[in-house]
Amino acid sequence: MPTFKPVLMGRHIDFHKAFMKHSKERAIAGKTSGHIGLHEWATWEAVHFGIR
Repeated sequence: MPTFKPVLMGRHIDFHKAFMKHSKERAIAGKTSGHIGLHEWATWEAVHFGIR
């Protein structure tokens, strides 16, 4: 089961926010923390090239 943990980390919103800290990415609607599951959604906001 070596691929199980990376798959779970890929679905974890808090891990994603920490990994994308340089672009100030944050979940602003839907599921905003924890693991995102089937039929759940998240809306993200970020700064890319100085534009939000």
